[in-house]
Amino acid sequence: MDRFCGGCGQALLPSPTPVDLRTNAPQSYTPRHLAEKILTSRSALEGERKQVTVLFADLKGSMELLADRDPEEARQLLDPVLQRMMEAVHRYEGTVNQVMGDGIMALFGAPIAHEDHAVRACYAALRMQETVGRYGDEVQRSHGVPVQIRVGLNSGEVVVRSIDSDLHMDYSAIGQTTHLAARMEQMARPGSVLATAETLKLVEGYVQVKSLGPVPVRGLQAPIEVYEIIGAGLVRSRLQAAAARGLTRFVGRDAEMEQLRRALEQAGESRGQVVAVVGEPGIGKSRLFLEFIHSHRTQGWLILESNSVSYGKATSYLPVIDLLKGYFQIEDRDTTQRIREKVTGKVLTLDEQLRDSITPILFLLGALPEDDPFRALTPLHRRGHVLEALKQLLLRESRRQPLLLVCEDLHWTDSESQAVLDILVEGLPTSRVLLLTNYRPEYDDRWTAKTYYTRLRVDPLPPQEADELLAALLGDDPSLAPLKELLKERTGGNPFFLEELVRTLVETRALRGQRGAYRLERALHALQIPATVQALLAARIDRLPPKEKQLLQSAAVIGTDVPLPLLQAVAELPEDELRRGLAHLQGAEFLYETRLFPDPEYTFKHVLTHGVAYESLLHERRRMLHRRVGEAIEARYADRLSEVSEALASHFERGEAWAKAVRYHLRAAEKAKEHYTYQSAMRFCMHALELAAKAHGLDEERVRGLVLLGDLWSLMGDIEQANQSYEQALEASADTIVQRWISNKRHCQHTAIRDGARIAFYEHGSGDVTLVFVQPGAYPRANFQPVLERLCQEFRIITIDQRGTGASDPRPRPSYMLAEEAEDVRAVIEASWAGPVVGVGLSAGAGMLVTLSAAYPSLVQKLVLVGTSPARSVSRVDWRDEVIELLRRGHKERAAQILAAINYPEPGTGELAEQYVRWVLSLSTDFLLNFQTPRPEDDIAPLLPHIQVPTLVMHGTADRRVPFEQGRYTAEHIPGAQLYAFEGKGHHPMFTATSKVCEVLRCFVRSGALPKTVGPVS
Repeated sequence: MDRFCGGCGQALLPSPTPVDLRTNAPQSYTPRHLAEKILTSRSALEGERKQVTVLFADLKGSMELLADRDPEEARQLLDPVLQRMMEAVHRYEGTVNQVMGDGIMALFGAPIAHEDHAVRACYAALRMQETVGRYGDEVQRSHGVPVQIRVGLNSGEVVVRSIDSDLHMDYSAIGQTTHLAARMEQMARPGSVLATAETLKLVEGYVQVKSLGPVPVRGLQAPIEVYEIIGAGLVRSRLQAAAARGLTRFVGRDAEMEQLRRALEQAGESRGQVVAVVGEPGIGKSRLFLEFIHSHRTQGWLILESNSVSYGKATSYLPVIDLLKGYFQIEDRDTTQRIREKVTGKVLTLDEQLRDSITPILFLLGALPEDDPFRALTPLHRRGHVLEALKQLLLRESRRQPLLLVCEDLHWTDSESQAVLDILVEGLPTSRVLLLTNYRPEYDDRWTAKTYYTRLRVDPLPPQEADELLAALLGDDPSLAPLKELLKERTGGNPFFLEELVRTLVETRALRGQRGAYRLERALHALQIPATVQALLAARIDRLPPKEKQLLQSAAVIGTDVPLPLLQAVAELPEDELRRGLAHLQGAEFLYETRLFPDPEYTFKHVLTHGVAYESLLHERRRMLHRRVGEAIEARYADRLSEVSEALASHFERGEAWAKAVRYHLRAAEKAKEHYTYQSAMRFCMHALELAAKAHGLDEERVRGLVLLGDLWSLMGDIEQANQSYEQALEASADTIVQRWISNKRHCQHTAIRDGARIAFYEHGSGDVTLVFVQPGAYPRANFQPVLERLCQEFRIITIDQRGTGASDPRPRPSYMLAEEAEDVRAVIEASWAGPVVGVGLSAGAGMLVTLSAAYPSLVQKLVLVGTSPARSVSRVDWRDEVIELLRRGHKERAAQILAAINYPEPGTGELAEQYVRWVLSLSTDFLLNFQTPRPEDDIAPLLPHIQVPTLVMHGTADRRVPFEQGRYTAEHIPGAQLYAFEGKGHHPMFTATSKVCEVLRCFVRSGALPKTVGPVS
């Protein structure tokens, strides 16, 4: 039975049980800020024609629910439903026009006008379904009865005739506006939202819909198209859905738009393209993208957008995470479980073969379970998985539909996000992907050699186009001509500067009228045009009323993007006052609303506005506000604190909450270490230690920071600095267990003497078995550090500076044979009083250990050979001759780069490669030539059959330096040797498969066998 009149929306039936809302006057249930807004402007609203969306919602089956219940009990069940319905309407500034005991009617767009009234109505409908759904689950559990609502929407026109003091509105619907909304509600099944095509065409992209096809509707002669609103869509801001809300007319840029069009056409033909737009700040790079992506040309393309921010360089993957949240429709309020569901569902729907991509993506989004084995992988290994997962996901999506990726402000991007772009660019040539990027001139472009790359320079507007923009801003009044010339001169044709200067002139009342129709009020000589935009923005902020200026400053403390819940927590203003202030700041174009669902979010019109507003705060207020922001973020992201550790570190530091600042800086450092960004981790860690010195009671954090710093120095190859950090940690700790743990990490230097030459070696850890790690001097000394860091608490470990490197003496001559290096290793073992050792050798280091074991079998109890070449003099590799020739011609850096690419072929190993290049450049050319030049006398193949100790050969199947078949040959020719293959790994599995290396090595050392989970390679 119908609850409302299909023509006017008036209630037809009494409540099935009296539900006391105290009064039916709208004033009683309309929030004060909305009521005041309506009453303040009601004289202007009366008699207006308004575009609206009408919403009807009711509780299905309320008669059955309330049967035989006491009226008080009935009210307790129904009032929360109505309250949740009305809360959803009011959140999006709709007006509840009619209330029954079990339903409401609401208008969006009248009496308060909204250009996006249909979007607000859809979001309100989704929100009330969500909140009532949660409440219904509670009622089901407690009372055993179902509680579900149904919602109907339709868009059209109404005429507002009058608005009474109690907010009762007299209006007339035009056509079927109200009738169809009521019919949609009556046809909806419980728990669903139905809408007409009139509503759908206004919200396309903002919501996900399911077409129900043509449906007969009572009162209409022909069926109409009906749609079910099933969720929020990919488009979440009016900047994305409607080009240039509040922006000035787009002028010029025809040539640039044409280049973007050609690139889009090529990408659509499976010839992927990269277009990089470069230009100074304010020149119009983002506006160009905005106009292009919202043009008809991109219809049928999936558009994903991300922005880097000026403070984001130390935050790994920040813009990538933003892009993924858009792709997976992840909201700030989503629980970790909900994020997992969204990611898993979408990936598997796209392609079951992408199942392996789910774990790295969840790790990136901070939603991976703490006990997931993925977390135990090395940072480099995880990084490689993340990069590959993102690449495969986006390229697979482009096969389903062409993909337009917009990545803005690369001059602020972090290294990990840059790595994602780099690996994606490599896969573009045969894909349907157009990657649009922009950046400032100082950014170091790296894709110029790609044939599918276009660099597009955006220059200031030439005089003619600047005139067009000024005509749109100012109008054509003759008195404006001198002003226009002055503005062009002072701004150099920068569109943003032009806009800002015109706004200032309007605010200072030098100009009167409205946009596009101003007139000059004062003579030109009286105008005080600031020399810089910075000064201009400061003046604009100072001219705000005190409360609105404070609100803008509070927003500036949060950041460039300002979620409303955080602003509410920080500003501590009544809601009506807060919203009034925001409305004025929006009208003055300091802020603009960038998102409505699930919570409103505002963004500063320009980063310069944000900076000036922030700097205008007194220190004490700034400190207090930063603490409030930090506490609000902690509460909002309670189960995802690692995801926001960088922001928390910054806010608590600026709020001088030193204990929390230290803890979150350390958390951010550990996160960066996991992502293998050592420099970033170092900055966070060192800053945490600086802050720890300012507070009392942070001894434990200081120890933790010093140990982490030592680990980072070790990974970067600086053992002197590492030891200094470990020593400081030992001094700072009073716990004997912790001290022993720290001591095992230290690099304790000793010296062996052979033929009068000093050979430096380092002792680490403790245990009943001694491992001697040996590698060629041409490799960085940190190569074994990831494994050493994990094993030093259970084994005694020795590493060596080969002669000619580190603290060891130089070699006596350029040509230094493998047998001589083996003698150096022998001297170290004897000097260390190690007894029979387990020798772990990498590359030529393995050759030294084989030579040693053949000559001195009593010194070695087991051998582990990694990346070993048994006969370098006869094995042919395509890179060696080129490297030797480059070294002989003095091109050491180019040779180092080639070697780095060969040593680290896996995705995401860029930082390791850079570290390797720096090490190679520190060595002499003679040293490098000696290592690279193969000699028959250095071949170990003849010795292999004579090795009598248990031997394990480990080799990466993707090793480009020493092909895997050479590892197989080595294992086959040593009696009883076992072979373990690292699938897809290169020459250095200690980095790229650290956990597995440790597992295999530990088991072999203890038992002489491989772990039960793995077996020898057949």
